[in-house]
Amino acid sequence: MKKRFFYLFVYGMLLGNMLYAQDQNDEQGERRRRKMPSVEEMAQMQTTLMTDSLALTEDQVAIVGDINLKYAKQRVELMKNEELTREEKSYDMETLEIKKEKELKKILSKDQLKKYKEMEEQRKAQRRNRRGGPPDGGPGGFPPDGPPNGGIN
Repeated sequence: MKKRFFYLFVYGMLLGNMLYAQDQNDEQGERRRRKMPSVEEMAQMQTTLMTDSLALTEDQVAIVGDINLKYAKQRVELMKNEELTREEKSYDMETLEIKKEKELKKILSKDQLKKYKEMEEQRKAQRRNRRGGPPDGGPGGFPPDGPPNGGIN
């Protein structure tokens, strides 16, 4: 009798732990789903940030908003494409950034463009640091042009 009670108790504890763990996973998944803004919200947030940081005029705000929305949609579609490898996605993202910068170059003043490029570099550095990559962007912690002294000591 004591053995049965013991086994029922252990079974109950295991079942309770499994249900609790499942509940935790559901809550975390729900939080992740709620945090993800829509494409339009992402573009609007970026436009607001640029408006504040770059002191955009009203005409610039409208055009920049359209550009941000256009490229936000393209980025989302690119990330959803499961046929591409991680490297291909990375390359295509860089290509999108270059195209976007070309369009912005037509709208922004030289000072605004310079400030925009600085903001983008800071954003990239923050992303690299979050992912645990080398802070200077090179492989193995070396600058992009390779190790000092060509790797010879």
